[in-house]
Amino acid sequence: MHLLSRFLCNCSQHWGTKAHCYSFVYHLGLFLFLFLMRVTFFFLLLSTLNSFGQTKDHVAVSGTKVSLIPPIGFSSAAKFSGFEQASTGASILVAELPSPYQQTAAGFTKSNLASRGMTLLQQEQVKLGGTPATLFSITQQANGITYLKQILAFGDPAKTVLVTATYPEQSRQIEGPIKAALLSSVYNAKQQSKALPEANKFAVNVSGTKFKFAQSLAGSMLLYTPDGKVPSQAKDKALFMVGNSLSSVAVTDRKQYSIERLKKLPEGQTNQVRTINAVTINGLSGYEIVADGKGPNNETQLVYQTILFESNGGYYIIVGLTDNNFDTHLPLFKAIANTFKRG
Repeated sequence: MHLLSRFLCNCSQHWGTKAHCYSFVYHLGLFLFLFLMRVTFFFLLLSTLNSFGQTKDHVAVSGTKVSLIPPIGFSSAAKFSGFEQASTGASILVAELPSPYQQTAAGFTKSNLASRGMTLLQQEQVKLGGTPATLFSITQQANGITYLKQILAFGDPAKTVLVTATYPEQSRQIEGPIKAALLSSVYNAKQQSKALPEANKFAVNVSGTKFKFAQSLAGSMLLYTPDGKVPSQAKDKALFMVGNSLSSVAVTDRKQYSIERLKKLPEGQTNQVRTINAVTINGLSGYEIVADGKGPNNETQLVYQTILFESNGGYYIIVGLTDNNFDTHLPLFKAIANTFKRG
């Protein structure tokens, strides 16, 4: 899982403010989906994780089947699955992934993280009501600031739950309460997944196309695949994604920012811009980029990206990826992107 450590590193380079911490949440979700599309196993339903240790103090995490006891001062996030603390910019994100627990946890190695400028401080084997879990402590310098992360991973051969806390080192005093919150995590297969208050207030129209809705990830991203499954079982692995920033981001040069975001996609450093054009969709202006890149196996792939900026500093990102039939997929990606609408 070298790609995982690289993605975490790339995202954390954009930290430095509360908005950047929230931006990490979105990009983590984007990477995790892309990674899962490359894993060669069937998507199985979770069958061995059961409810354990749930109390009246537990708070259900919207959009998931996980609950935990949040630290004092943290409130449920409106735009992602988890909790946030406005005063420190700290966040706790919960993501459920169709990826084997052991395989996912194995990717958090010292060498993988160090190769991307991250330091694994500690790896601890813990128990959640008898269920094996791993707690990782990680640090990294970004924009002259040191950030700390605690990542709890647990699951089974069919599924992984990642509970990720991010906070600046200057707020280290919340480290203990955050760890306690993570270790209070409970998975309940019978728990109803409540919708996020501000989740997915945007949409695209894929009717009449090859794409089908597959999943809403962490309340901030819509995923589409040819067969509507995650990961896709179709021979054609083309994918289309639409997401939103989770907080305002100060962007002075929108064109340059769009190019930089292209480079932060998985395998993004291989992306070579073919064309970049100013666009306006649904009353929002931004930039559309068509690029040639390389996939994880060095295969050539077409990369389509459009970022639409809001006046308040937020933005929407639209991404299409394929390794086949470029001439057919490019107009399809553009056509779907142009159906984008805010809720």
